[in-house]
Amino acid sequence: MKRGGGEEAMLSNIRLSYLNLLGAAIGDVPLNTKLLHALTEQEWHAVIETARLHGQMAMIYDSLARVREDYGEGCPLTEGMLKYVSNSACRYVIADHRLWYETAVISKALNDAGIRAVVIKGPSIAKYYDTPECRKSGDVDIWLPDVDMTGNATDDSFGEVYTRARHIVEGFGYTKDEIQGNMHHVAFSREVTDPDTKKPFTLEVELHGRLTEAFEDEAMNRRLLKFQKEAAGSLTELTFFTGDKFLTLSEADGAFYMLLHMLMHFKTRGFGWKFICDWVRFLKSDPDEAVKERLRALIAENGVATFVETITILGVRYLGLENRRAAFLIDDRVGEDTLNAMTDEIFESGEFGYLSVNRMVLPKSASPVGLFKEFHHQMKHNHPEASRHIILWPYLWIVTLVVFIRNNRKLRGVKTGDVIKNAKERSRFLSALKLFEE
Repeated sequence: MKRGGGEEAMLSNIRLSYLNLLGAAIGDVPLNTKLLHALTEQEWHAVIETARLHGQMAMIYDSLARVREDYGEGCPLTEGMLKYVSNSACRYVIADHRLWYETAVISKALNDAGIRAVVIKGPSIAKYYDTPECRKSGDVDIWLPDVDMTGNATDDSFGEVYTRARHIVEGFGYTKDEIQGNMHHVAFSREVTDPDTKKPFTLEVELHGRLTEAFEDEAMNRRLLKFQKEAAGSLTELTFFTGDKFLTLSEADGAFYMLLHMLMHFKTRGFGWKFICDWVRFLKSDPDEAVKERLRALIAENGVATFVETITILGVRYLGLENRRAAFLIDDRVGEDTLNAMTDEIFESGEFGYLSVNRMVLPKSASPVGLFKEFHHQMKHNHPEASRHIILWPYLWIVTLVVFIRNNRKLRGVKTGDVIKNAKERSRFLSALKLFEE
Protein backbone atom coordinates (compact mmCIF):
# COMPACT_ATOMS: atom_id res chain seq x y z
CA MET A 1 0.00 0.00 0.00
CA LYS A 2 2.91 2.35 0.64
CA ARG A 3 3.39 4.92 -2.11
CA GLY A 4 6.39 7.13 -2.75
CA GLY A 5 9.75 7.41 -4.44
CA GLY A 6 10.37 7.69 -8.16
CA GLU A 7 7.05 9.29 -9.03
CA GLU A 8 8.29 12.54 -7.47
CA ALA A 9 10.54 13.00 -10.49
CA MET A 10 7.34 13.79 -12.42
CA LEU A 11 6.96 17.05 -10.47
CA SER A 12 8.99 20.21 -10.95
CA ASN A 13 11.31 21.37 -8.18
CA ILE A 14 8.95 24.29 -7.55
CA ARG A 15 5.97 22.00 -6.96
CA LEU A 16 7.98 19.52 -4.91
CA SER A 17 9.36 22.34 -2.78
CA TYR A 18 5.90 23.75 -2.15
CA LEU A 19 4.57 20.33 -1.11
CA ASN A 20 7.58 19.73 1.12
CA LEU A 21 6.97 23.04 2.92
CA LEU A 22 3.29 22.18 3.27
CA GLY A 23 4.03 18.66 4.51
CA ALA A 24 6.44 20.07 7.09
CA ALA A 25 3.70 22.44 8.27
CA ILE A 26 0.85 19.96 8.68
CA GLY A 27 2.37 16.49 8.73
CA ASP A 28 5.80 16.64 10.39
CA VAL A 29 7.53 15.90 7.07
CA PRO A 30 11.28 16.67 7.35
CA LEU A 31 12.36 19.68 5.32
CA ASN A 32 14.25 18.53 2.23
CA THR A 33 17.21 20.87 2.65
CA LYS A 34 19.01 19.48 -0.41
CA LEU A 35 16.03 20.42 -2.58
CA LEU A 36 15.14 23.68 -0.85
CA HIS A 37 18.68 25.04 -0.54
CA ALA A 38 19.23 24.50 -4.28
CA LEU A 39 16.35 26.79 -5.31
CA THR A 40 17.19 30.08 -6.98
CA GLU A 41 15.64 33.39 -5.98
CA GLN A 42 13.37 33.21 -9.03
CA GLU A 43 12.24 29.70 -8.06
CA TRP A 44 11.50 30.89 -4.52
CA HIS A 45 9.26 33.59 -5.98
CA ALA A 46 7.40 30.84 -7.87
CA VAL A 47 7.05 28.68 -4.74
CA ILE A 48 5.60 31.60 -2.77
CA GLU A 49 3.25 32.49 -5.63
CA THR A 50 2.01 28.88 -5.64
CA ALA A 51 1.26 29.18 -1.92
CA ARG A 52 -0.61 32.44 -2.51
CA LEU A 53 -2.72 30.94 -5.29
CA HIS A 54 -3.66 28.03 -3.01
CA GLY A 55 -4.46 30.18 0.04
CA GLN A 56 -1.59 28.72 2.09
CA MET A 57 0.66 31.67 2.94
CA ALA A 58 0.05 31.40 6.68
CA MET A 59 0.43 27.63 6.55
CA ILE A 60 3.96 27.66 5.12
CA TYR A 61 5.41 30.70 6.94
CA ASP A 62 7.10 28.76 9.76
CA SER A 63 8.58 26.28 7.26
CA LEU A 64 10.00 29.15 5.21
CA ALA A 65 11.51 30.78 8.30
CA ARG A 66 13.24 27.50 9.17
CA VAL A 67 14.67 27.21 5.66
CA ARG A 68 16.09 30.71 5.81
CA GLU A 69 17.53 30.13 9.28
CA ASP A 70 19.13 26.81 8.28
CA TYR A 71 20.63 28.24 5.08
CA GLY A 72 22.29 31.20 6.76
CA GLU A 73 24.10 34.01 4.92
CA GLY A 74 23.22 34.59 1.26
CA CYS A 75 19.96 32.63 1.26
CA PRO A 76 18.08 33.06 -2.07
CA LEU A 77 14.89 33.09 0.01
CA THR A 78 15.31 36.74 0.88
CA GLU A 79 14.22 38.63 3.97
CA GLY A 80 11.87 40.63 1.75
CA MET A 81 10.13 37.46 0.57
CA LEU A 82 9.72 36.24 4.13
CA LYS A 83 8.29 39.63 5.13
CA TYR A 84 5.83 39.45 2.23
CA VAL A 85 4.62 36.02 3.38
CA SER A 86 4.47 37.24 6.99
CA ASN A 87 2.29 40.20 6.06
CA SER A 88 -0.06 37.95 4.10
CA ALA A 89 -0.18 35.46 6.96
CA CYS A 90 -1.11 38.21 9.41
CA ARG A 91 -3.97 39.29 7.17
CA TYR A 92 -5.19 35.67 7.04
CA VAL A 93 -5.11 35.39 10.83
CA ILE A 94 -6.96 38.68 11.38
CA ALA A 95 -9.56 37.74 8.75
CA ASP A 96 -10.05 34.30 10.33
CA HIS A 97 -10.78 35.77 13.76
CA ARG A 98 -13.20 38.28 12.27
CA LEU A 99 -15.03 35.52 10.41
CA TRP A 100 -15.13 33.28 13.49
CA TYR A 101 -16.65 36.17 15.44
CA GLU A 102 -19.28 36.72 12.75
CA THR A 103 -19.97 32.97 12.67
CA ALA A 104 -20.42 32.90 16.45
CA VAL A 105 -22.79 35.84 16.77
CA ILE A 106 -24.92 35.00 13.73
CA SER A 107 -25.25 31.28 14.46
CA LYS A 108 -26.07 32.02 18.11
CA ALA A 109 -28.76 34.51 17.08
CA LEU A 110 -30.29 31.96 14.73
CA ASN A 111 -30.26 29.14 17.28
CA ASP A 112 -31.61 31.44 20.01
CA ALA A 113 -34.51 32.19 17.65
CA GLY A 114 -35.29 28.47 17.37
CA ILE A 115 -33.67 28.10 13.93
CA ARG A 116 -31.20 25.23 13.75
CA ALA A 117 -28.01 26.80 12.38
CA VAL A 118 -25.25 24.30 11.64
CA VAL A 119 -21.76 25.69 11.09
CA ILE A 120 -20.08 23.97 8.14
CA LYS A 121 -16.48 24.54 7.07
CA GLY A 122 -14.74 27.35 8.98
CA PRO A 123 -14.31 26.43 12.68
CA SER A 124 -15.60 22.90 12.13
CA ILE A 125 -12.50 22.17 9.98
CA ALA A 126 -9.99 24.57 11.56
CA LYS A 127 -10.34 22.58 14.80
CA TYR A 128 -8.17 19.83 13.27
CA TYR A 129 -5.13 22.12 12.96
CA ASP A 130 -2.55 22.72 15.68
CA THR A 131 -2.80 26.43 14.85
CA PRO A 132 -6.38 26.94 13.58
CA GLU A 133 -5.62 30.48 12.37
CA CYS A 134 -3.24 29.11 9.72
CA ARG A 135 -6.19 27.66 7.82
CA LYS A 136 -7.55 30.42 5.62
CA SER A 137 -11.33 30.95 5.75
CA GLY A 138 -13.26 32.92 3.16
CA ASP A 139 -16.77 33.42 4.50
CA VAL A 140 -19.39 32.31 7.02
CA ASP A 141 -21.14 29.08 6.02
CA ILE A 142 -24.29 28.05 7.88
CA TRP A 143 -26.54 25.14 6.95
CA LEU A 144 -30.22 25.44 7.79
CA PRO A 145 -31.35 21.79 7.85
CA ASP A 146 -35.01 22.82 8.14
CA VAL A 147 -34.88 24.80 4.86
CA ASP A 148 -35.05 23.17 1.43
CA MET A 149 -33.49 25.03 -1.49
CA THR A 150 -34.42 22.84 -4.42
CA GLY A 151 -35.00 25.64 -6.91
CA ASN A 152 -33.14 28.71 -8.05
CA ALA A 153 -31.80 31.16 -5.47
CA THR A 154 -35.00 33.12 -4.88
CA ASP A 155 -36.72 33.71 -1.57
CA ASP A 156 -40.20 32.80 -2.80
CA SER A 157 -40.20 29.06 -2.16
CA PHE A 158 -37.82 28.64 0.75
CA GLY A 159 -40.42 28.94 3.48
CA GLU A 160 -40.93 30.68 6.79
CA VAL A 161 -37.77 29.37 8.51
CA TYR A 162 -35.56 30.80 5.78
CA THR A 163 -37.42 34.12 5.86
CA ARG A 164 -36.81 34.45 9.59
CA ALA A 165 -33.15 33.49 9.16
CA ARG A 166 -32.72 36.03 6.37
CA HIS A 167 -34.14 38.80 8.54
CA ILE A 168 -31.74 37.90 11.36
CA VAL A 169 -28.74 38.00 9.01
CA GLU A 170 -29.93 41.31 7.58
CA GLY A 171 -30.20 42.60 11.14
CA PHE A 172 -26.40 42.34 11.35
CA GLY A 173 -26.05 44.71 8.40
CA TYR A 174 -25.86 42.17 5.59
CA THR A 175 -27.75 42.50 2.32
CA LYS A 176 -28.63 39.73 -0.10
CA ASP A 177 -26.32 39.69 -3.11
CA GLU A 178 -28.00 40.68 -6.36
CA ILE A 179 -26.31 37.85 -8.26
CA GLN A 180 -26.56 34.40 -6.70
CA GLY A 181 -23.94 32.10 -8.20
CA ASN A 182 -25.11 28.85 -6.57
CA MET A 183 -28.37 26.99 -6.24
CA HIS A 184 -27.86 25.42 -2.81
CA HIS A 185 -27.32 28.56 -0.75
CA VAL A 186 -28.16 32.25 -0.62
CA ALA A 187 -25.27 34.69 -0.24
CA PHE A 188 -25.27 37.92 1.78
CA SER A 189 -22.51 40.50 2.17
CA ARG A 190 -21.62 43.75 3.89
CA GLU A 191 -18.78 46.21 3.58
CA VAL A 192 -16.62 46.94 6.63
CA THR A 193 -13.43 48.95 7.16
CA ASP A 194 -10.16 47.46 8.33
CA PRO A 195 -9.30 49.31 11.59
CA ASP A 196 -5.56 49.26 10.80
CA THR A 197 -5.35 49.93 7.07
CA LYS A 198 -8.63 51.90 6.91
CA LYS A 199 -9.36 50.03 3.67
CA PRO A 200 -12.82 48.54 2.99
CA PHE A 201 -13.32 44.81 2.62
CA THR A 202 -16.31 42.53 2.23
CA LEU A 203 -17.70 40.02 4.72
CA GLU A 204 -19.86 37.26 3.29
CA VAL A 205 -22.45 34.94 4.81
CA GLU A 206 -23.96 31.97 3.01
CA LEU A 207 -27.18 30.37 4.26
CA HIS A 208 -27.26 26.83 2.90
CA GLY A 209 -30.51 24.99 2.26
CA ARG A 210 -28.60 22.01 0.89
CA LEU A 211 -25.11 20.79 1.67
CA THR A 212 -24.08 20.68 -2.00
CA GLU A 213 -25.35 21.61 -5.41
CA ALA A 214 -27.10 18.86 -7.33
CA PHE A 215 -24.85 16.52 -9.29
CA GLU A 216 -25.70 15.25 -12.78
CA ASP A 217 -26.33 11.77 -11.33
CA GLU A 218 -29.92 11.71 -10.01
CA ALA A 219 -29.38 8.55 -7.96
CA MET A 220 -26.50 10.31 -6.21
CA ASN A 221 -28.73 13.31 -5.52
CA ARG A 222 -31.32 11.06 -3.89
CA ARG A 223 -28.64 9.49 -1.71
CA LEU A 224 -27.41 12.94 -0.70
CA LEU A 225 -30.89 13.97 0.40
CA LYS A 226 -30.98 10.81 2.52
CA PHE A 227 -27.57 11.72 3.98
CA GLN A 228 -28.77 15.24 4.81
CA LYS A 229 -31.76 13.87 6.68
CA GLU A 230 -29.55 11.49 8.66
CA ALA A 231 -26.99 14.22 9.35
CA ALA A 232 -29.66 16.60 10.62
CA GLY A 233 -30.63 13.98 13.19
CA SER A 234 -27.14 13.53 14.64
CA LEU A 235 -25.81 17.05 15.12
CA THR A 236 -23.30 17.82 17.84
CA GLU A 237 -21.92 20.84 19.66
CA LEU A 238 -18.35 22.03 19.11
CA THR A 239 -16.56 24.12 21.72
CA PHE A 240 -13.98 26.00 19.69
CA PHE A 241 -10.63 27.09 21.16
CA THR A 242 -11.98 30.66 21.29
CA GLY A 243 -14.61 29.48 23.79
CA ASP A 244 -17.44 29.86 21.27
CA LYS A 245 -19.91 27.01 20.92
CA PHE A 246 -21.16 25.94 17.49
CA LEU A 247 -23.76 23.44 16.32
CA THR A 248 -21.95 21.21 13.80
CA LEU A 249 -22.23 17.95 11.92
CA SER A 250 -21.13 14.80 13.73
CA GLU A 251 -17.51 13.77 13.28
CA ALA A 252 -18.23 11.20 10.56
CA ASP A 253 -20.85 13.28 8.78
CA GLY A 254 -18.58 16.32 8.90
CA ALA A 255 -15.77 14.32 7.31
CA PHE A 256 -18.09 13.06 4.59
CA TYR A 257 -19.33 16.59 3.97
CA MET A 258 -15.67 17.60 3.58
CA LEU A 259 -15.44 15.03 0.77
CA LEU A 260 -18.70 16.18 -0.82
CA HIS A 261 -17.54 19.79 -0.82
CA MET A 262 -14.26 18.72 -2.41
CA LEU A 263 -16.11 16.63 -4.98
CA MET A 264 -18.49 19.49 -5.83
CA HIS A 265 -15.53 21.78 -6.56
CA PHE A 266 -13.79 18.99 -8.48
CA LYS A 267 -16.82 18.55 -10.72
CA THR A 268 -17.06 22.28 -11.42
CA ARG A 269 -13.83 24.31 -11.44
CA GLY A 270 -11.50 22.23 -9.28
CA PHE A 271 -9.93 22.58 -5.83
CA GLY A 272 -6.52 23.35 -4.36
CA TRP A 273 -4.17 21.79 -1.83
CA LYS A 274 -5.99 23.39 1.10
CA PHE A 275 -8.74 20.81 0.68
CA ILE A 276 -6.21 17.95 0.78
CA CYS A 277 -4.63 19.48 3.89
CA ASP A 278 -8.04 19.51 5.58
CA TRP A 279 -8.53 15.83 4.76
CA VAL A 280 -5.07 14.93 6.04
CA ARG A 281 -5.59 16.82 9.29
CA PHE A 282 -8.91 15.04 9.87
CA LEU A 283 -7.30 11.63 9.37
CA LYS A 284 -4.38 12.57 11.63
CA SER A 285 -6.88 13.36 14.41
CA ASP A 286 -7.32 9.57 14.86
CA PRO A 287 -11.10 9.20 14.49
CA ASP A 288 -12.46 6.27 16.46
CA GLU A 289 -13.70 3.02 14.91
CA ALA A 290 -17.37 4.07 14.96
CA VAL A 291 -16.50 7.19 12.93
CA LYS A 292 -14.42 5.15 10.49
CA GLU A 293 -17.20 2.59 10.06
CA ARG A 294 -19.80 5.30 9.36
CA LEU A 295 -17.44 7.08 6.97
CA ARG A 296 -16.59 3.89 5.07
CA ALA A 297 -20.29 3.11 4.72
CA LEU A 298 -21.08 6.60 3.34
CA ILE A 299 -18.17 6.44 0.90
CA ALA A 300 -19.22 3.02 -0.40
CA GLU A 301 -22.92 3.87 -0.54
CA ASN A 302 -22.27 6.98 -2.61
CA GLY A 303 -19.77 5.48 -5.04
CA VAL A 304 -16.78 7.72 -4.29
CA ALA A 305 -14.26 5.18 -2.94
CA THR A 306 -11.73 5.61 -5.76
CA PHE A 307 -11.88 9.40 -5.51
CA VAL A 308 -11.32 9.19 -1.76
CA GLU A 309 -8.46 6.72 -2.15
CA THR A 310 -6.81 9.04 -4.68
CA ILE A 311 -6.78 12.10 -2.44
CA THR A 312 -5.79 9.98 0.57
CA ILE A 313 -2.76 8.56 -1.23
CA LEU A 314 -1.70 12.09 -2.18
CA GLY A 315 -1.82 12.92 1.52
CA VAL A 316 0.42 9.94 2.26
CA ARG A 317 2.77 10.73 -0.58
CA TYR A 318 3.31 14.42 0.01
CA LEU A 319 1.80 15.69 3.26
CA GLY A 320 2.94 13.34 6.00
CA LEU A 321 -0.20 11.24 6.39
CA GLU A 322 0.87 7.96 7.95
CA ASN A 323 0.03 4.68 6.21
CA ARG A 324 -1.55 3.29 9.38
CA ARG A 325 -4.03 6.19 9.49
CA ALA A 326 -4.87 5.93 5.80
CA ALA A 327 -5.09 2.15 5.48
CA PHE A 328 -8.85 1.86 6.09
CA LEU A 329 -9.51 3.93 2.94
CA ILE A 330 -6.99 2.34 0.58
CA ASP A 331 -7.61 -0.82 -1.44
CA ASP A 332 -5.14 -0.43 -4.33
CA ARG A 333 -7.79 0.81 -6.77
CA VAL A 334 -5.71 3.73 -8.06
CA GLY A 335 -2.92 3.67 -10.64
CA GLU A 336 -0.02 6.06 -11.07
CA ASP A 337 -1.58 7.76 -14.10
CA THR A 338 -4.63 8.71 -12.04
CA LEU A 339 -2.51 9.95 -9.14
CA ASN A 340 -0.34 12.06 -11.43
CA ALA A 341 -3.37 13.44 -13.25
CA MET A 342 -5.02 14.39 -9.95
CA THR A 343 -1.83 16.05 -8.74
CA ASP A 344 -1.69 18.17 -11.91
CA GLU A 345 -5.40 18.91 -11.60
CA ILE A 346 -4.98 20.25 -8.06
CA PHE A 347 -1.98 22.41 -8.91
CA GLU A 348 -3.67 23.83 -11.98
CA SER A 349 -6.88 24.63 -10.10
CA GLY A 350 -5.61 27.02 -7.47
CA GLU A 351 -7.56 27.46 -4.25
CA PHE A 352 -11.07 27.18 -5.71
CA GLY A 353 -10.45 26.44 -9.37
CA TYR A 354 -10.13 30.07 -10.41
CA LEU A 355 -6.48 29.85 -11.46
CA SER A 356 -7.52 29.30 -15.08
CA VAL A 357 -10.36 31.24 -16.66
CA ASN A 358 -10.83 28.34 -19.10
CA ARG A 359 -12.30 26.07 -16.43
CA MET A 360 -15.91 24.93 -16.44
CA VAL A 361 -17.86 21.96 -15.15
CA LEU A 362 -16.16 18.59 -15.59
CA PRO A 363 -18.12 16.37 -18.00
CA LYS A 364 -18.15 12.65 -17.38
CA SER A 365 -17.09 12.02 -20.96
CA ALA A 366 -15.10 14.12 -23.45
CA SER A 367 -17.31 12.92 -26.31
CA PRO A 368 -19.96 15.20 -27.89
CA VAL A 369 -22.63 13.13 -26.12
CA GLY A 370 -20.87 13.55 -22.78
CA LEU A 371 -20.55 17.30 -23.27
CA PHE A 372 -24.22 17.57 -24.24
CA LYS A 373 -25.30 15.59 -21.16
CA GLU A 374 -23.39 18.00 -18.94
CA PHE A 375 -24.85 20.95 -20.86
CA HIS A 376 -28.35 19.51 -20.37
CA HIS A 377 -27.64 19.08 -16.65
CA GLN A 378 -26.58 22.71 -16.43
CA MET A 379 -29.76 23.78 -18.23
CA LYS A 380 -31.88 21.92 -15.67
CA HIS A 381 -29.69 23.25 -12.88
CA ASN A 382 -30.18 26.87 -14.02
CA HIS A 383 -33.91 26.52 -14.78
CA PRO A 384 -35.26 23.99 -12.26
CA GLU A 385 -38.92 24.99 -12.60
CA ALA A 386 -39.17 25.57 -16.36
CA SER A 387 -37.13 22.45 -17.20
CA ARG A 388 -39.86 20.26 -15.76
CA HIS A 389 -41.76 20.93 -19.00
CA ILE A 390 -40.08 18.96 -21.79
CA ILE A 391 -41.67 21.13 -24.45
CA LEU A 392 -39.56 24.06 -23.21
CA TRP A 393 -36.22 22.24 -23.43
CA PRO A 394 -35.20 23.52 -26.91
CA TYR A 395 -35.81 27.11 -25.80
CA LEU A 396 -33.95 26.58 -22.51
CA TRP A 397 -31.01 25.01 -24.37
CA ILE A 398 -30.73 28.13 -26.50
CA VAL A 399 -30.97 30.44 -23.47
CA THR A 400 -28.35 28.42 -21.58
CA LEU A 401 -25.98 28.43 -24.57
CA VAL A 402 -26.36 32.18 -25.14
CA VAL A 403 -25.70 32.95 -21.46
CA PHE A 404 -22.73 30.55 -21.44
CA ILE A 405 -21.11 32.20 -24.47
CA ARG A 406 -21.85 35.72 -23.20
CA ASN A 407 -20.43 35.02 -19.73
CA ASN A 408 -17.28 33.50 -21.20
CA ARG A 409 -16.69 36.57 -23.35
CA LYS A 410 -17.78 39.39 -21.04
CA LEU A 411 -17.17 38.10 -17.52
CA ARG A 412 -14.26 35.73 -17.99
CA GLY A 413 -12.61 37.14 -21.13
CA VAL A 414 -12.12 33.72 -22.71
CA LYS A 415 -13.25 31.97 -25.88
CA THR A 416 -15.94 29.34 -25.46
CA GLY A 417 -13.89 26.95 -27.60
CA ASP A 418 -11.00 27.17 -25.12
CA VAL A 419 -13.37 26.41 -22.23
CA ILE A 420 -14.71 23.31 -23.98
CA LYS A 421 -11.18 22.18 -24.88
CA ASN A 422 -10.15 22.48 -21.22
CA ALA A 423 -13.21 20.49 -20.12
CA LYS A 424 -12.31 17.69 -22.54
CA GLU A 425 -8.75 17.58 -21.23
CA ARG A 426 -9.90 17.46 -17.60
CA SER A 427 -12.38 14.67 -18.29
CA ARG A 428 -9.75 12.29 -19.65
CA PHE A 429 -8.95 10.78 -16.26
CA LEU A 430 -12.45 11.08 -14.81
CA SER A 431 -13.54 7.60 -15.88
CA ALA A 432 -10.75 6.08 -13.78
CA LEU A 433 -12.32 7.57 -10.65
CA LYS A 434 -15.60 5.67 -11.23
CA LEU A 435 -17.62 8.43 -9.58
CA PHE A 436 -21.07 7.34 -8.36
CA GLU A 437 -20.58 3.91 -10.01
CA GLU A 438 -18.89 1.73 -7.36
